Amino acid sequence: MKLNIIKKSVSEQIAAHFRAEIERGKYKPGDPFPSERQLEAKTGISRKTINKAISILAGQGYVFKEQGKSTFVSDFREAAVVAGENNLAFVFDTPESMYHPHCAPLFRALCGLATREGYGTKIIFEPDAELSHIRKELACGNIRGLFVFPIFAFATLVALDVPFAVFRRIFDDLPSGRYAISYADELDVMRQATRYLVEKKRSRLVFLSGSPEYESEAMREKTFLDETIALKLKSSQIIPTHYNCGETKSAVALMLKLGTDAVIAADDMVARWTVDELMAHEVKVPDDIAVIGFNDMEMYSRRVPELTTFSLPYEKIAANAFSRLVRLIAGGKAKTSVAKYRFRQGFTA
Repeated sequence: MKLNIIKKSVSEQIAAHFRAEIERGKYKPGDPFPSERQLEAKTGISRKTINKAISILAGQGYVFKEQGKSTFVSDFREAAVVAGENNLAFVFDTPESMYHPHCAPLFRALCGLATREGYGTKIIFEPDAELSHIRKELACGNIRGLFVFPIFAFATLVALDVPFAVFRRIFDDLPSGRYAISYADELDVMRQATRYLVEKKRSRLVFLSGSPEYESEAMREKTFLDETIALKLKSSQIIPTHYNCGETKSAVALMLKLGTDAVIAADDMVARWTVDELMAHEVKVPDDIAVIGFNDMEMYSRRVPELTTFSLPYEKIAANAFSRLVRLIAGGKAKTSVAKYRFRQGFTA
């Protein structure tokens, strides 16, 4: 008698377990996936075996591993299904950008709204400044509107003559067109964070900015400087990090020479690198130097010590963008909607 015996390795069993949990909805698209270190501590299984299991999941399309960084759930099958003639498209520049802690929660909320309202959805990756991939999809005739995540030339999008929504402040004179702008006021965050630190008797502030070449980042820098001038702070500094760990460590070394007593970071990733580097230098946070993050990125903000940060109201931004895009599709008009960040008290400031 011939027996059909199937033997599964431990790594295959681990992969099957998490595959089932992802399909059941325990882990949502864009969620950070537990690290190898966390899984080793929780299961008692070796890192080598766990690494194999995660590689299996990545190969099957359930998770995405950023090189040298974190792992994210990437089971976006529901968001990539075109249904009939009534579809909304999500535009990203690369697959990696879908898993960015800033984009993924907003994307997830919009997917839920689209599904509940009976829209099919499609993902478009558009690295081309001429928007050739978007143009190709629009030519098929089944895309009713776009949610655009990357930074494109705004006028080029307007020229496509298709309703779209974007999620950042637009500073240029706005051309007329069928678009909606929905974002949270990051400039107000700079004012709030600066005033909060001054109220805490901090006077030698540093803003660890991200990439100053972006207009929105340059405006954050200007707002910080304007606020420190208004509050009569004379020793405040701006140090760019370009969202790079090495540059952040160099910035911390400079801060220590300057006698800094408080930091506003470009985002929670930079804030976490800053806290870790300060602690490595045996600097007490927040007693010696207070640190405030930005965007409440859970994979960085909720580690010990939890960051003091500002939380982006993803659900509200998504709801505003969705309702306005639907209004545009129906032939109506849409106004810009601005939400407020929420201050979240942690243990670093």
